[in-house]
Amino acid sequence: MGGGAANVGGGMGTEADGPADVQGSGEEDFAAAMRQNAMEFDAADKDRDKKLDFKEFSAMVREREEGIHSEYSLHARFNALDRDGSGKIELHEFIRFSLRDALARARTRVMDLLREWDEDKSGEIDKKEFRLAIQALGFGVLADRHDIDMIFDLFDLDGSGAISYKEMNKMLRQRADQMIGGAEGKKAAAAEASAQLKRGNKAAAPALSIKIDRNSSKSVQEQLREALGANSANVMQLFREWDESGDGLLSKREFQHAMFAMGFDNVSNKEWRALFDSFDRDRSGTIEYDELLACIERT
Repeated sequence: MGGGAANVGGGMGTEADGPADVQGSGEEDFAAAMRQNAMEFDAADKDRDKKLDFKEFSAMVREREEGIHSEYSLHARFNALDRDGSGKIELHEFIRFSLRDALARARTRVMDLLREWDEDKSGEIDKKEFRLAIQALGFGVLADRHDIDMIFDLFDLDGSGAISYKEMNKMLRQRADQMIGGAEGKKAAAAEASAQLKRGNKAAAPALSIKIDRNSSKSVQEQLREALGANSANVMQLFREWDESGDGLLSKREFQHAMFAMGFDNVSNKEWRALFDSFDRDRSGTIEYDELLACIERT
């Protein structure tokens, strides 16, 4: 699950795929873009209510993008994502945007992505497959079953309990102005599309130097978790800095480079492996942002 850049279906789309099944315009990996979106939502959600109010959303945009952002443009973009008009961008609304946003900037065709999610090759995506896909794309810690099912139900246009490729393709490629309607909706859609919440390294992560106390009763793992927990406001920026390849994952080599940069220069190879494995909860060989966050929150 995850790496949506692979051309699973291969070649040109069939007539059944629908004329809207086109590649995104960018060169990003779909899964990496989704993981970045999940990471940034979590960092922006200061009160941990799984929603972004206008202040939180504006701070996220300004953190992610260079330039000046007017109140008008921020409100237009906020309203485009706040589909139910609640005054907050709920997690399921943000995930739905993230799917469209990541696809728009990735090399991936919608049908290739759906074929990857369709584990039983039935030609449809059921709720279980959809949940697994969203969880694997960086939203595993943030989104519960209810959040994901709300998106699924929105995509399941005929209420059959399964999403056909055609239904999903239609919903993922649908413009925001078609969903919210009217002139104001078109303005909001244009503002959203023009911005695309570009990834930027606007602010360098503050230096975080950690020294291991060999005389401490606490393990290396405990000392690192406590240090990161004490700097939790900077964890997303730190993760981005450590992620040298920009794929939204930390390899063992990247993790080791990051630890050396923070002052971990007296740790044995055995301790390195144990430290990495303590964060790599799913034993995938890489550390995702939500895995790092989950370990910090256990402190």
